[in-house]
This record gives sequence, structure tokens and C-alpha cells, in this order.
Amino acid sequence: MSTARTDAPPDGYATVREIVWSEEARREYLGALRYLAPRNPHAALRLRDRIDAAVEDLAERPGGRQGRVEGTFEKIIPKFPYIVAYAMRATKRGGRIVILGVIHTSRDWLEGRWPEGSE
Repeated sequence: MSTARTDAPPDGYATVREIVWSEEARREYLGALRYLAPRNPHAALRLRDRIDAAVEDLAERPGGRQGRVEGTFEKIIPKFPYIVAYAMRATKRGGRIVILGVIHTSRDWLEGRWPEGSE
């Protein structure tokens, strides 16, 4: 008798979740790149690549810490002072990752609330 779950993907296949960006998260992401690009173009490209890789990774392997806002999670961007805030939503096809914010760690961010200027 097989013990495999019927809702699990076949061996060798990962469950891929859809990624959806909120308007606020998209503005914050592009704002960070626009700020950094004229000052340090190479760093702006690295930041873009790191954020894109972190978000793509969430599609296959959601991970990160519990978020400061209930029902959210936070993914730290390695070697950059940014956090990607996201939520997971169930769908018939395995789920959706909703990117809620791309937040600089220097912002005043109290438990249970979004930083000033967000949402």
C-alpha cells in the first residue's frame, strides 16, 4: 500500500505557486531600483537580481519568518537591507504568493502595522 499523498506533486516535481505583486509592492520595488541606479548602477542590478531570485524562490519554496503584520511572512534579501513581505493564499492549483511590500530595513516598522507610507 502506498503512503504517498494524493495531493502531493509527483516525485521530482515541485508545487509552483503563482506570484502576484500588489501595486504598493511594485512601487516600492521600482522606487528602490530608481533610487539606487544613478548612485550605483552595479548595485542596482544586484539588488534587482536578488529580489527577483528571492521572489521566484517563493513560488517553489515559500520560506521566511512570520511577518510583523498578522497573516504575512517576511523574506530577507541577502546582502541588502530589504525585506519582501508576502502572504500565501490557497487556490485550486496549489496556491498564490502575494507580494505585499519591498521594505527597506531602516524604515520605522512597528509590530502589527505596515511602515509609514505603505498600504
